[in-house]
Amino acid sequence: MANAITRRTFLVSAAALAACKTEEPEMLMRKRGRDTIAFESASLIGVFWPWGGPTLKDPTNFDVWDENPFSFEGTFIERMTPQVMTMLRNAGFQGFRFQVMPAPWLVAIAEGNEAQVERLNKMLDDAVRHSLKHGFSVMICPFYTGYAGWDAESVLNGLDNPKWLALKELWVRWVGVLRKYSPRRVALELFNEPPINSRYPLASWNDTLQPDLYKLLRRVAPKHTLVVTSSDWSSKEELVNLNPVASGFDKNTIYTYHPLRPVVAVLQGYIYNQYKYTTGIHYPPDPKYKAGDIARMTAAVNADNTLSPSEKTATIAGLTSDLNAYFDTPQDRTWIRAYLAEITAWAEGYDIPPGALFAGEYGMTRPNIGYPGINIPGFEGGTRLDRIHMYADWSSELVIAGHRRAPIHLDTNDYGITDGINADIGELDPLILRAIAPNRHLLKW
Repeated sequence: MANAITRRTFLVSAAALAACKTEEPEMLMRKRGRDTIAFESASLIGVFWPWGGPTLKDPTNFDVWDENPFSFEGTFIERMTPQVMTMLRNAGFQGFRFQVMPAPWLVAIAEGNEAQVERLNKMLDDAVRHSLKHGFSVMICPFYTGYAGWDAESVLNGLDNPKWLALKELWVRWVGVLRKYSPRRVALELFNEPPINSRYPLASWNDTLQPDLYKLLRRVAPKHTLVVTSSDWSSKEELVNLNPVASGFDKNTIYTYHPLRPVVAVLQGYIYNQYKYTTGIHYPPDPKYKAGDIARMTAAVNADNTLSPSEKTATIAGLTSDLNAYFDTPQDRTWIRAYLAEITAWAEGYDIPPGALFAGEYGMTRPNIGYPGINIPGFEGGTRLDRIHMYADWSSELVIAGHRRAPIHLDTNDYGITDGINADIGELDPLILRAIAPNRHLLKW
């Protein structure tokens, strides 16, 4: 009876069944995941600092590394005090998604500096142990920033690429540190947001690289849940093109996607792409603001003297299209529900339950002052009220869909959900916390 409630039931004729025989390997791929996915947590929080943050001794010189990286502004244990842990646990969060920059390990391994490798391993191990001690699970995910020449595109460019082989070696070392911990409490996510495939043309993340890495990790970590994703920055559009059967993914697998949508609203002001020109966008979309938002965006693009006339024309056309879609669709809670339904429907085609789907990053930019001393400027993100509305809609729909989730981030400049940034975690924003409602979770199987 429970199965009938949570899954669509199809009545088909014998002829229709015969026509579907070619799909049997997919449909028989696995039983439902309640008893097969080891990792238990449903409600996580993204933790960027210190694992994804600066490890440069001299912020102006990308060739000078700190001998003790990941201690910038305090180590994980120094920052995540018992008081912070209690605050997060009382809020309802069950675990952390660590975005770990692998470059310090990769540099040390390349230089044959095993003492540095062991130091880094201990820092990671201490952070995991500290989290488990305070009742939180941990998901580990490599996050490439480009430091010391280690960017995502160069790592992914081919199966025989030395940097790809180095990543695989590093994962084996990480597993050596992590596999002693219960698979119920520690999961391994293969890669954070693989870029669009045209940026690494010698191999496909979806069809070649990810299955290759998965096969290795499953061999060295046979019991831990592996978390896979799609190219195009973990997009829904590419996730539904994955073929889990052809890729060799087993039933102890979680599929993550990053629903940073509707993009023109949730990325507004973000300085690293074209959405730096879209600011003051309210959520949910109200058509009465459309003309003003398009005019403001157009003025911002035209005022940018770094763009050529043709670049200005192309940027204005692209962002106008985005804004038209945002207001005319409209891209609101009903649209979010359809977005998630498409992911769930793809998963059902392979008998993957909603509880194996994970919104690994969702959120909206916030106003910020940048990163002092490292020439990272601030920008105007979404207002507090717009962020509250967005978090409430996404969080409610994710709970209804029965997916796992992790808002971003605990304390970053651009997406944090506390009143602190970087070294100062601060207090959780009470209204944003209420909108996220981390204590609400009901995985569907």
